[in-house]
Amino acid sequence: MNMAAIHLIKNDRSLPQIIPIAQGSDIFRSGYWLMAEDTAKALVGGNIFFHKRQAESSFFGGVIESIEVAKGQYAGRIIFIFKSDQTCKGVNTPRKGWSQEMKIIL
Repeated sequence: MNMAAIHLIKNDRSLPQIIPIAQGSDIFRSGYWLMAEDTAKALVGGNIFFHKRQAESSFFGGVIESIEVAKGQYAGRIIFIFKSDQTCKGVNTPRKGWSQEMKIIL
């Protein structure tokens, strides 16, 4: 079992929001995150958690199915494609390990 996980602060309204890949789908896209592509690939199969603040429990999340590297305006940034999972909602993580808006566990 892959125990990889990423916790992200999602509070920048100027960036694209978490959206389903198709209306009514439980598969979502979330971008655009600045990290190494190899790190993002290592997270595939792991969980993704979205928080409003580091100290708050997650409001949404799921299992990462794949990643894409953005082109255009956000070129090089990572887009996570994930399947929503209710068990990824309401999850807290210790403050240790946070770097600004993300905490990666590999």
